[in-house]
Amino acid sequence: MVVGKYAYFWGVALNYQSSSSEAADRIRPNGESRLVGKALKFWESVRNDGELPLSSVLEMEDCPFGAEDSLVIEVGVSELDDRVVAAGARVQAALGRDPTGLSVLDTLPSSTEMGLSFCRASVDLKKPMADVGRFFNKKGQEVLYRSILLPLSDDGLRVNRVVSAFSYKVVH
Repeated sequence: MVVGKYAYFWGVALNYQSSSSEAADRIRPNGESRLVGKALKFWESVRNDGELPLSSVLEMEDCPFGAEDSLVIEVGVSELDDRVVAAGARVQAALGRDPTGLSVLDTLPSSTEMGLSFCRASVDLKKPMADVGRFFNKKGQEVLYRSILLPLSDDGLRVNRVVSAFSYKVVH
């Protein structure tokens, strides 16, 4: 997803079965079961000699993320300073609120439900981090999700953005 020059994706995917990939794409809303894999493959393909991908890669036409399915995180000095700077409509629907301006620790399910900050782990390790699980959103709905957090950089060396590709399903 591209929001201005910043983009982050917080992704959740469900495992749908299908006999053909074309048919699977038609029955999967937003291709959820492929979003995390596409995000990781894209991240790997845009790296130069092991450096971090530049934030500008999110403006590329072949970027597999949509604005509706993404979360943009600006990395601060510490995990307490990491902030959501943009969230797509589907991410907002999954969370039951607009997390823009909130801290990552108050936004991502892995932080609120498991006491972990996969975002900060991705920043510190300079590697993608996948997360899967369930949470109850602000509307009281149970949500199944899968996400991947992808570290990005403005200079190829220091992580200053994290892209999260996110898809989900509300449990009825």
